Amino acid sequence: KSGSYLKQLLEKRAGVDIDDVYITNTVKCFPGLKRKRPTSKEMSTCANTWLYDELKEVNPQLVVALGSLALKALTGEEQISRVHGQVLQSKITGLPVFASYHPAAAMYDGRIYPILIEDFDRLKQVLAGRANPALSTSLYSILPFGEAERRMPNKAALGLDLETTTPEIGGSFAPVLSSIVGVSVAFNDKSGRTVASYEQPNILSRISGLIDNEEIVKYTHNGKFEFMKLLQLGVELRNFHDTKIMASLLGYPATQLADLTGRVLGVRKTLYEEWDRQSPKYPTEDAAYTLLIGTKLLSTLDDSGLRGVYETVERPLIPVLAHMELVGTKVDKEYLAKLAVKLDGEVDVLRATIPSVQSPRSTKQVAEYLISEGVPAYKLMKRGKQSTAKDVLQAIDHPAVAPILTWRELLTLRSNYIEKLPRLIHPVSGRIHGSFNQAGAYEEHGVKTAPQTYRLSS
Repeated sequence: KSGSYLKQLLEKRAGVDIDDVYITNTVKCFPGLKRKRPTSKEMSTCANTWLYDELKEVNPQLVVALGSLALKALTGEEQISRVHGQVLQSKITGLPVFASYHPAAAMYDGRIYPILIEDFDRLKQVLAGRANPALSTSLYSILPFGEAERRMPNKAALGLDLETTTPEIGGSFAPVLSSIVGVSVAFNDKSGRTVASYEQPNILSRISGLIDNEEIVKYTHNGKFEFMKLLQLGVELRNFHDTKIMASLLGYPATQLADLTGRVLGVRKTLYEEWDRQSPKYPTEDAAYTLLIGTKLLSTLDDSGLRGVYETVERPLIPVLAHMELVGTKVDKEYLAKLAVKLDGEVDVLRATIPSVQSPRSTKQVAEYLISEGVPAYKLMKRGKQSTAKDVLQAIDHPAVAPILTWRELLTLRSNYIEKLPRLIHPVSGRIHGSFNQAGAYEEHGVKTAPQTYRLSS
């Protein structure tokens, strides 16, 4: 099926006859076994032995890498979501490589279908010479802030991005503790050219009048973070859009700024780990690309009929969640300490009652104990294997099961909450400041992700 779909994409979208295309595999001798993907060693062995010589012999005008495996073998790039629809230069073969998802991916995830269509439409332009395959910052100009400020039209829409430190509490990024180290702004000048600038955080005092001006539209990516950091400085970000939330509402499978830059603008964004701190390229890209993406996504929301949902539900929710994160959750450390002692006593009683079980999470120990208590062995099976998973035990009507489940629950409460929560408390506020994921899947919409205090044991 994927081969038939590839033929359709090539002929109907890219305008290429399948007979004019040389098709090959990255790995030609993958044994399969129970693995769905070959190992890195298998890939490099096959590529060095056959693939690179094969490409040298064919000498194609353009190589289309379908899927992350082919992309990695040819370019070293591992995340296809960041670069699909773009042309990269293979450092190994020297050939231009157009990146896209494998057609089979669309059969497992329907959200890939429209991306493949966009990619192959762009492939047609690349082959016809109508699309510039170069990856550059030609979409905008970088200017010192003073000059950019002079060229800024009155009430121009702004792209805004903050660079901050990345402190942690309990192993999770702690936004409330971070400090702003740089500010990027972007706008379209009177000629329509996008201009961006990156400066030290002291410029905030000069642009605070723009930030809190209700008449000036601001575009952000993960605007909840910008809103929260500015509010901590006494500046309220007003009338702002969030490209991450817009993309999530539109069903984009990946909503990181680098992913959206590739899909919406057709260019590769500089990654954080590639940032040369002496260059303003990375932070100005954040602001400029956010501005350009934001205006396009707003139009897409209008066309898809989702603008109303965005304006009445999603957009107003952003500052609400930011305030919730800033306020945090009060934790009573003294009560948790007392509860820990109580739970330890209950666990000791259970351990003494069932001496043959050292760990209630051990499948072997629990199974042997339950069988010795009269539970039929066949009831401790799942998918042909012995199992003492929660759902398996809950289906067994036997008095020996309840103590095991209770023991497990007590250990979970102890390790996941009583021990962890105190380590997540902010040293000044005495509260836990989690992060609410508004751009998550629908069934997880609004859950707290870092730290994960939203879970409830059952």
